[in-house]
Amino acid sequence: MLASASVRAATIQGRVTVLEKRGKTGDPGNAVVYLDGIAGSPGSARPFDVETRDKTFSPAVLAVPVGATVRFPNRDDLRHNAFSVSRGNAFDLGLYGKGEGKDVTFQEPGIVRVYCNVHPQMAMVVVVCPTAHFAKVKRDGTFEIPNAPAGKYKVKVWDARGGEAEEEVTVEAQDVTAVSFTLDASKFKVLPHTNKEGKPYPADDKDYQD
Repeated sequence: MLASASVRAATIQGRVTVLEKRGKTGDPGNAVVYLDGIAGSPGSARPFDVETRDKTFSPAVLAVPVGATVRFPNRDDLRHNAFSVSRGNAFDLGLYGKGEGKDVTFQEPGIVRVYCNVHPQMAMVVVVCPTAHFAKVKRDGTFEIPNAPAGKYKVKVWDARGGEAEEEVTVEAQDVTAVSFTLDASKFKVLPHTNKEGKPYPADDKDYQD
């Protein structure tokens, strides 16, 4: 584990570029950048929301610190069943209707892929970061992580299409450290997923449990 050397705050700024096929530049707005190797992993006192509306999870990617609680309120007139089989953070909320919302607390850092057991087209990701030092990348590719303790640790990035990358940095107190990443999404493919029982969804993917 890489440890921070001081509590004096610094700032990490940078840019993420996602390359698509034929050299085109993709949208980096769902990438998450976070620091790894800082002692302690504070959670969050405030809950985070992932809404289900029009058979879609919103947001499509949510970044939270480990120990955070995420609520899944249903805004649709039909029932949903959010679930994940991701190791360390698996959950199953069961069927719940409009106006209802159920909570999940994520205790392990990692990538949590969330689906609906009723609607196979519904999918989102919760990026559970090991500390509270993280940032969602803006659509122009820039990001900023303020209040980073001085020291040596890793800056990591994750993107659903471009994958992962990391860079070890040494951060000086009250300074700005620049770091950039280029991710290759040119070979990305959307793969089908199974339901919560590990079985394929029915061939007719209508709302078979509504």
